[in-house]
Amino acid sequence: MNEYTQTNPPKRGNALKIWRAFTAANYHIRELHYNSNLWGRAKESGWGTWAIDADCPNSGETLFWCGVIGNKVYIQSMCGKYDMKWV
Repeated sequence: MNEYTQTNPPKRGNALKIWRAFTAANYHIRELHYNSNLWGRAKESGWGTWAIDADCPNSGETLFWCGVIGNKVYIQSMCGKYDMKWV
């Protein structure tokens, strides 16, 4: 599993796209990780499962699913209704 933090930021690929989008949207990222062996593996989700631990500027939530579809980065709640929005 690849883990990215403030001291080990991503250097390329979908991780860098996600990192830049969240940073530009004023999220404070504690950890971003990817695991290709988790459920939800699909081409439109980046071939694996991304999760992010970050302070959302407009809510109290901190843990989210996220990924890249096309060139857009999305964030999705880990709790039911699993709302998704673009970052």
